[in-house]
Amino acid sequence: MYTFQNDASAKTQIQERLEQAIAEGRIDVGPTAWDGTRGSVAGIVGQGDATAFAVATGTPACMAGLLDMLVQNCAAEPAFALDLARNWIAAIPVGAEASGVPSALVVHLLRDDAFLNALATDADGMGASHALITALHERTAAGAVLERREWSAARAAAVAAADAAADDSLVAIGRLLEAAAWPPLTSRILLTDVLQAWFAARELVGRMSPPWSVQLDMLAKQTLQRLVAEHQSDLQSGRADLFALFAAHDPELANGFRVNQVRSQERGQLMIRECAALAIAELSNIASEERRVVTL
Repeated sequence: MYTFQNDASAKTQIQERLEQAIAEGRIDVGPTAWDGTRGSVAGIVGQGDATAFAVATGTPACMAGLLDMLVQNCAAEPAFALDLARNWIAAIPVGAEASGVPSALVVHLLRDDAFLNALATDADGMGASHALITALHERTAAGAVLERREWSAARAAAVAAADAAADDSLVAIGRLLEAAAWPPLTSRILLTDVLQAWFAARELVGRMSPPWSVQLDMLAKQTLQRLVAEHQSDLQSGRADLFALFAAHDPELANGFRVNQVRSQERGQLMIRECAALAIAELSNIASEERRVVTL
């Protein structure tokens, strides 16, 4: 399958259809959907489900869910979300072979420096699982077709490593590896599952970075639970504010917890933008590869 069926006019028609839907306010934020008039971005593009998106764009079906998920997570910034949709379609070259894009994107996500640093503490367990699953996606991105048993074995190893991990960060990375250990061309939800697990793991690793720590996070949550139990009546009636009580009880801990929450929100937006940029870059990259098809 080649992008836009190797037809430049097909890409132009999709871009025009998307622009018309934007102008008429017919785009719904959410999972891939199409009702014949309205739909998600991928639904509008393919005028159908993920399979229709794959046929229309010539990109794997799992890219539809990723596109719609990123747009949904950018809903608070409508202009950015719509530009993301436009840039996504614009980035796809006409007449290219795009089957390796999902795996190339997964490799980028798995090679996150924060994960590599955390994995250094468990090189034989989680580190080995990470290396195996990354290698499978590298081979797939290069065009190899792997047997399902290879993915199944890698997934079982990731589950075992996560179950054996004592550190919350490693457990989260294990869940990410489990989500990634599926063949990308037969799973419509691979990229959405990977992205959700990637967000969770990145957030946990980032949230526990200095000056915050696992111990402080646990202490803050235990304090909040105790304050809720002690002041339940006043909190329910609105006579008391939980964070005001927290600040009065332990000003330094409360301030650290609040600052970390703000940083968490900021990290979330940065992660969404980072993943969107990676996906668009991978789509653009296939234009320069030798697999590009040119119609004379």
